[in-house]
Amino acid sequence: MIDKIIFYDADFLICFLTIGETFILKKAFNEIIVPMQVFKELTRKKSPNIVKETIIDLRDSGFVKVPVIKSNSRVNIAYRAIKNGYWHEDFKWYF
Repeated sequence: MIDKIIFYDADFLICFLTIGETFILKKAFNEIIVPMQVFKELTRKKSPNIVKETIIDLRDSGFVKVPVIKSNSRVNIAYRAIKNGYWHEDFKWYF
């Protein structure tokens, strides 16, 4: 089981949510951190009901954490670096 903080984007999660195979995620990870922006994308009106209902159930059960990340926080800086392809192992010292 992976015991690191890992951020997930919508595309990755939609694959598991759509086919109902979230047990694989639970087997592999202690918890999942989904940024609020991603959670909003997964639960918007146009999202399939299976996606909305499953991500909400996972959040309500405590498996999915949906933190509000402040724009000037170290977590947000790391998230943006990863998202934009700037992350490098040398940055670990900062976090």
